Amino acid sequence: MSLNSEKLINDDLMVNKTILQHPVFNYKTKLLQRDVGLIQGIEIYIMLELI
Repeated sequence: MSLNSEKLINDDLMVNKTILQHPVFNYKTKLLQRDVGLIQGIEIYIMLELI
């Protein structure tokens, strides 16, 4: 996992803690986390393909 994506996750956690627990915000942060997960999955897949 690159430093950049780790920073993204940390920022994500910070955002999660500070945002009001409003359903719309909750939904959007969940989507954001899912997208970060997808990007990491793609990065790992590409790394495996290059080996």
